[in-house]
Parts: sequence; structure tokens; C-alpha cells
Amino acid sequence: MQGWSPSIINADGFDIIAVRESATMRVQCKATQKPFKPLQYQWSCSASRPKRPLTIADCDIVAFVALDSKRVYFVPVQRVDSQLTFKLPIATMHTKDVEEATLRSSLDSEPE
Repeated sequence: MQGWSPSIINADGFDIIAVRESATMRVQCKATQKPFKPLQYQWSCSASRPKRPLTIADCDIVAFVALDSKRVYFVPVQRVDSQLTFKLPIATMHTKDVEEATLRSSLDSEPE
């Protein structure tokens, strides 16, 4: 998160707040221990009970973490705001520079 100053916090809807100049970004982290299927990771991307999809009211970006491979895939919340689970091929998580590329893409899609 070059240029950003992230802090882990305990807040409803997000786990990390990052600040850069006058901009703030709220990041919700979702983690999985291992692949759900032989070739696929799966994460819950819901909030509250009863479960409901995350929205821009909750966070700006969702960080999907694969604990077994120590990789992160960032997605703007608007991309997952109509679903309760997020699935991704294992190969995608092993793409070179996946963290940097997906974070940059997520930030570029953020409304100003």
C-alpha cells in the first residue's frame, strides 16, 4: 500500500483504515485457511446477522486473504455488493504481483 498509512482497527464493517493525504480507504478483510475445492478458493463476503452482502456503506475495498499461500486479492466492494460468497481460481491467487495489481485496480475504480 505504497503511499498509504494503514491501521488495523475494530470497527463495524471494516478492519483496516488507510489514509493518504486527505483520502481515506476502509478495507474489510475476509480470510480462508485453504482452498474450498481442489482448484478454487471461496470466501464469505457478507456482513451482519442475518447475512447480507457488503455494500459501500460498510467498506470501500474487500481484501480476500488466502492464509495457506499468504496472498491477498483486493476487490472494490461494488464488485461483490450483490453476493454472499466470492470464488477465485487458485491459479489467480498465484499470479505474479497479484496484490499490487488488484489493489491498484481497486483504487482506480474507487469513486472520488
